Amino acid sequence: MLAHEGPANLSNMRNAVNFNSAILHEHLVFLIEQGLIEKQTIVKARIFVITKRGINVVNYFCNLKQPLAIDEEIQSPITTST
Repeated sequence: MLAHEGPANLSNMRNAVNFNSAILHEHLVFLIEQGLIEKQTIVKARIFVITKRGINVVNYFCNLKQPLAIDEEIQSPITTST
């Protein structure tokens, strides 16, 4: 959302992604810790802004030419003894 629509406050993001506040907060904290977004205060309003690093990450994933190879774990069937 921030990469396409620009800075947003918590309410706008919550409405756009349809998450409850607690889950959205967890995701925002993770993104801030990774340096992908930052929280800014402008005239008593808290907004979230994508960082240059965040833009680079979005661009990287948008430019992938082939899908990521994911190795699925082969699980042996579970047997129960009776």
